Amino acid sequence: MSYTVEPKKTVKPILDGLVTGCISTVLFNPMDRALFLMVKDKKPFYEPSLWRSPYQGVGKALYGRIIAYGVYLSFFDLYSDFFKERTKHSLLLASLATGLTTVNLSHGFNVIKMYQWSHKTSNGIIKSTKLMAAEYGWRIFFRAYFQTCLRDCIFSTTYFYLSDKLNKEKRFGMNVAIASTATALSSPVNYLRTRLFFDFRESNVTLTKIFHELAEGVKSKETVPKKISYIVQNRFNIGFGTLRVGLGMAVADKIYRYLKETTYL
Repeated sequence: MSYTVEPKKTVKPILDGLVTGCISTVLFNPMDRALFLMVKDKKPFYEPSLWRSPYQGVGKALYGRIIAYGVYLSFFDLYSDFFKERTKHSLLLASLATGLTTVNLSHGFNVIKMYQWSHKTSNGIIKSTKLMAAEYGWRIFFRAYFQTCLRDCIFSTTYFYLSDKLNKEKRFGMNVAIASTATALSSPVNYLRTRLFFDFRESNVTLTKIFHELAEGVKSKETVPKKISYIVQNRFNIGFGTLRVGLGMAVADKIYRYLKETTYL
């Protein structure tokens, strides 16, 4: 059975995703930056210093968010159409393909964004790329690549499976809950990924080292609730982080579905 690409049916979803991603970036970039610095600097979410320069690195974030919250949904629709004619496991394959595609399209830009947030600078993409390549070599742009692929595959398969089973009506509240659940399940892997961006000078951040750091942090807390809170909220970012992704996905889905039903081509 052949699969024929119809330009209009391909271009329209991509354009819908581009617009969705742009709007999502403007809405959520300040929170994204604050959440990263909260984990890196071990500060509370409402610490004023985390919210200064809220649109620092927004150019890099714009591209990444277009992929992560806009074209991400377009890709899933396109992959679903492709796989449903070929296999009974179209949902799983479309979910995995969507996750891996978005990683490969956005990872390098996200590394630059993390570098800028970590160093609190706002150099342009070209200047940042040259500085990073000169200091660390070109391999730096693949930093945390495997962890990002694993995180996105866990998130995608969970999110799209639960959406298909529990939220065919695309209810906003349910979408927030499903995306938050998928984020929570992938949060341990996300922490391993984020940890690699705390200090770009660290050439070998092993799992043993990361687990040792987590253990030392847990030991420093006096009570069991504080120990749990340290891991769940401060490190795995389950709380504000999961809620942010839940809201982000739900808002993006609403915008994307609206555009999908709007005829402008």
